[in-house]
Parts: sequence; C-alpha cells; structure tokens
Amino acid sequence: MCADDRRETLASRHLVRQFRLAVAFLTAVPTGLGEESPQKMGSAIPWFPLVGGGIGAFVGGVSWVAMLWVPPVVAAVLAVVSGLLLTRGFHEDGLADTADGFGGGWSPSERLAIMKDSRIGTYGGLALVATVLIRVVLVSELPRDEVVVALIATHTLARSGILIMMMAIRPARTEGLGVSYLESVSRWRLGFGAMVGVGLASAAVGTDVVPALVALMFAVAIMGMLTVRKIRGISGDVLGATEQVSESAVLLTLV
Repeated sequence: MCADDRRETLASRHLVRQFRLAVAFLTAVPTGLGEESPQKMGSAIPWFPLVGGGIGAFVGGVSWVAMLWVPPVVAAVLAVVSGLLLTRGFHEDGLADTADGFGGGWSPSERLAIMKDSRIGTYGGLALVATVLIRVVLVSELPRDEVVVALIATHTLARSGILIMMMAIRPARTEGLGVSYLESVSRWRLGFGAMVGVGLASAAVGTDVVPALVALMFAVAIMGMLTVRKIRGISGDVLGATEQVSESAVLLTLV
C-alpha cells in the first residue's frame, strides 16, 4: 500500500470514528467506544445532523409500522416514546434545565447555577409535558406515506439548529467540559455540518424544506436572543433546548 492509500485509509477511519462518536453522544446505540477527550468529542459535533436523520428514520419507521394496527395518535405516542428511549431523553434534559434556569433565576449566575442542578422544577416539568404533547399531536397528523420523510427532515434540521447556535453565540461559561467541546470545533466545520443537514432534509421532503428552514431559523433566533438575555451565552442545556424548540417548529411547519 502506497503512502497516499494509507493516508486515505486513515482519513476514512477517522471520519467513521467521528460519526461513531456522534452516535454514542446522541443515542443509546452501543458503538464500542470508550471515554474520549473533549477535543475528539468536539470533532463529532458536525455529524449531529446526519445522526439526527437516522433518529428521524427510526422514529418515523415506528410510526409507519404502528399505523398498520393502531390509531394515528397511539402510533404517534409509540413513535415519540421510541425516540425518547433511543436518545435517552438527552435533549429533553437540556430543555428541562433551561426552562428551570430561565424561569427561576434572577441573574445570569443564578440561572446557570439552577441549570447545573440535576433536579427538575416546575418550569422544567411543564416544558417537558408541553414538548411531548406537541410532538405527539403533530406526528399523529402526518399521513402514513409521509411520516418517515417528514421526521427525517425534522430531526435532521433540529440538530442543524444546534450547529447554527454554536456558530452564532459564544459559551456562557468560561470553563468546563461543555466549553471544551465548543472550542474544539471550528466554525467552518459547524457550517459544513449544518449544510449537510439541510441537504439531507431537502432530499427527504423536497421543496417543503424551504418553509421548514424558515421555521428553523426563527426558532434558533428566538432561542438565541433569549439565551443571550438570560445567561449571556450558550450552554449544553441551551443547545438541547434549542433542538427541542427547533424540532417542534419544523414539525409544525411540515404538518
């Protein structure tokens, strides 16, 4: 094997490993990877939209199959719950912490302290109930022959929203594991990952991606303005909340 072939092989293995890291980070799917450094985990972030597409395909597939035997609303419940199990409620946890922090604190430092607390308060509980109900109702409204492609686009664009948020706003904290992740990936790679997500969503739903993309940018803009006002920057919890808000906004638009 010549030097060029070896370099290509190593580059391919590196890309595959980055994708596996993204899968391990966002889902409960076993990848055989152990603990990684923040720098290596950060390199997996641009793969989030692609992993999101896989999550959407799984959730949509559950709904598509379930609709053969049960009413649409029951199929939607099964689909949303399957997504929660697949992702371990990763983004929902961020939404709950963000809602508690933004709703309960009086200053940026107080809000950040509340967001670090593992306990869920009233605002967080209400936010979780609201987002689950919204998604169940919206998924139940999707026609069976469109549910898979719609959810692929929804989950892909929602993870692209995370990347857009990371490109636009600096971290709220100056140190910590989340900051290490954010600082270990360049903006051009984030932008490339987001564009890949838009391309995948476009392949799934065609021209319907245009209004969906408008809804995504609106959701990200609202979350961006709110987070700058509340904690003066982004955090891992805010990124999870952004995914949830983006997912609901895109899904509503597609419905």
